[in-house]
Amino acid sequence: MCKDLSRGTRQKLMFAQAFLHDPELAIIDEPLINLDPVMQRKVKDFLKGYVKNGGTIFISTHILEVATQICTSIGIIYKGKLVYKGLLDDPVLHGKNLEEFFLELVSRPEELSSLA
Repeated sequence: MCKDLSRGTRQKLMFAQAFLHDPELAIIDEPLINLDPVMQRKVKDFLKGYVKNGGTIFISTHILEVATQICTSIGIIYKGKLVYKGLLDDPVLHGKNLEEFFLELVSRPEELSSLA
Protein backbone atom coordinates (compact mmCIF):
# COMPACT_ATOMS: atom_id res chain seq x y z
CA MET A 1 0.00 0.00 0.00
CA CYS A 2 1.22 3.44 -0.91
CA LYS A 3 0.24 4.86 2.47
CA ASP A 4 2.78 2.56 4.13
CA LEU A 5 5.71 3.89 2.10
CA SER A 6 8.07 6.58 3.35
CA ARG A 7 7.52 10.12 2.07
CA GLY A 8 10.59 9.91 -0.14
CA THR A 9 9.48 6.62 -1.66
CA ARG A 10 5.98 8.01 -2.26
CA GLN A 11 7.55 11.05 -3.94
CA LYS A 12 9.60 8.78 -6.23
CA LEU A 13 6.51 6.73 -7.06
CA MET A 14 4.48 9.84 -7.92
CA PHE A 15 7.33 11.11 -10.06
CA ALA A 16 7.53 7.81 -11.96
CA GLN A 17 3.75 7.81 -12.48
CA ALA A 18 3.85 11.34 -13.87
CA PHE A 19 6.38 10.43 -16.57
CA LEU A 20 5.35 6.85 -17.28
CA HIS A 21 3.27 7.84 -20.31
CA ASP A 22 5.94 10.29 -21.62
CA PRO A 23 3.78 13.43 -21.54
CA GLU A 24 4.63 16.49 -23.63
CA LEU A 25 4.02 18.72 -20.61
CA ALA A 26 4.54 18.05 -16.91
CA ILE A 27 3.51 20.37 -14.10
CA ILE A 28 5.43 19.57 -10.93
CA ASP A 29 5.11 21.05 -7.45
CA GLU A 30 8.27 20.91 -5.35
CA PRO A 31 9.95 18.08 -7.31
CA LEU A 32 12.79 17.52 -4.84
CA ILE A 33 10.86 17.52 -1.57
CA ASN A 34 11.51 14.48 0.66
CA LEU A 35 14.32 13.18 -1.58
CA ASP A 36 17.88 12.50 -0.46
CA PRO A 37 20.74 14.31 -2.27
CA VAL A 38 21.50 11.35 -4.57
CA MET A 39 17.89 11.11 -5.75
CA GLN A 40 17.64 14.91 -6.04
CA ARG A 41 20.54 14.85 -8.49
CA LYS A 42 18.93 12.02 -10.47
CA VAL A 43 15.62 13.90 -10.67
CA LYS A 44 17.34 17.14 -11.77
CA ASP A 45 19.30 15.27 -14.43
CA PHE A 46 16.16 13.49 -15.59
CA LEU A 47 14.22 16.75 -15.88
CA LYS A 48 17.02 18.44 -17.82
CA GLY A 49 17.16 15.48 -20.21
CA TYR A 50 13.38 15.48 -20.54
CA VAL A 51 13.43 19.11 -21.68
CA LYS A 52 16.44 18.55 -23.92
CA ASN A 53 14.45 15.81 -25.67
CA GLY A 54 11.52 18.16 -26.37
CA GLY A 55 9.40 17.95 -23.23
CA THR A 56 8.16 20.96 -21.30
CA ILE A 57 8.01 21.26 -17.52
CA PHE A 58 6.52 23.84 -15.21
CA ILE A 59 7.99 23.68 -11.72
CA SER A 60 6.61 25.34 -8.65
CA THR A 61 9.20 25.69 -5.91
CA HIS A 62 10.03 27.84 -2.92
CA ILE A 63 13.64 26.76 -3.16
CA LEU A 64 15.02 29.20 -5.71
CA GLU A 65 18.25 27.25 -6.13
CA VAL A 66 16.18 24.40 -7.59
CA ALA A 67 14.80 26.76 -10.23
CA THR A 68 18.27 27.96 -11.18
CA GLN A 69 19.55 24.39 -11.49
CA ILE A 70 16.69 23.10 -13.66
CA CYS A 71 14.91 25.95 -15.43
CA THR A 72 15.78 28.27 -18.30
CA SER A 73 12.74 30.55 -17.96
CA ILE A 74 11.18 31.74 -14.72
CA GLY A 75 8.06 33.41 -13.47
CA ILE A 76 7.88 34.94 -10.02
CA ILE A 77 4.51 35.00 -8.33
CA TYR A 78 4.20 37.26 -5.29
CA LYS A 79 1.00 37.73 -3.32
CA GLY A 80 -0.95 35.90 -6.02
CA LYS A 81 0.30 38.00 -8.94
CA LEU A 82 2.87 37.33 -11.62
CA VAL A 83 5.46 40.03 -10.93
CA TYR A 84 8.27 38.87 -13.22
CA LYS A 85 8.71 36.56 -16.17
CA GLY A 86 11.84 36.05 -18.18
CA LEU A 87 14.96 34.03 -18.74
CA LEU A 88 17.42 33.23 -15.98
CA ASP A 89 20.13 35.00 -17.98
CA ASP A 90 17.93 38.09 -18.44
CA PRO A 91 19.94 41.32 -18.05
CA VAL A 92 17.18 42.58 -15.72
CA LEU A 93 18.71 40.37 -13.03
CA HIS A 94 21.88 42.50 -13.26
CA GLY A 95 24.13 39.56 -12.41
CA LYS A 96 22.29 38.80 -9.16
CA ASN A 97 21.41 35.26 -8.22
CA LEU A 98 17.73 34.46 -8.27
CA GLU A 99 17.31 34.70 -4.50
CA GLU A 100 18.88 38.17 -4.39
CA PHE A 101 16.75 39.29 -7.34
CA PHE A 102 13.56 37.95 -5.76
CA LEU A 103 14.21 39.59 -2.39
CA GLU A 104 15.09 42.90 -3.98
CA LEU A 105 12.07 42.73 -6.28
CA VAL A 106 9.50 42.07 -3.56
CA SER A 107 10.98 44.72 -1.29
CA ARG A 108 10.24 47.43 -3.89
CA PRO A 109 6.53 47.20 -4.75
CA GLU A 110 6.73 50.15 -7.18
CA GLU A 111 8.79 48.00 -9.58
CA LEU A 112 6.58 44.93 -9.49
CA SER A 113 4.10 45.97 -12.15
CA SER A 114 6.74 47.08 -14.66
CA LEU A 115 8.55 43.71 -14.88
CA ALA A 116 5.72 41.22 -15.48
